[in-house]
Amino acid sequence: RAKSANLEHVEVRNLKIVSDSPKKPLKFNSLVEAKISASSKIDSNLLRKLKTLTENPIVVYEKSGKRSEKRILSIKYKKHDDVSFTLFFKFEGGLPVKRFVTGDDVSPGISQIIGVSCKCLEFDFHDVEVK
Repeated sequence: RAKSANLEHVEVRNLKIVSDSPKKPLKFNSLVEAKISASSKIDSNLLRKLKTLTENPIVVYEKSGKRSEKRILSIKYKKHDDVSFTLFFKFEGGLPVKRFVTGDDVSPGISQIIGVSCKCLEFDFHDVEVK
């Protein structure tokens, strides 16, 4: 039985085979690194506002009308230049990363918090922890 797999651009570790399908959706936390581009100049003071995202739940609205709340458990950022930064954040599973950055049916989003339109260029899952 494979404990890991490397599928070109995706690497999976600690695979476990389960005998039955779960009866209800699994709850999990994800650790993600997202590369973000802003539409105009951002400074460190704006990025500092991102720390407030851990204080209240993020509300996600689905096209079906369903509403859910997700928590940001931790958040760090690294500024690269005037218009780009990387975000490292841990959150409750099910948060749509790209929509969270743009603020599309997700409130508050990164763009809302810093007051500058942002776009997620790419993101990587560093860890997924089943609760």
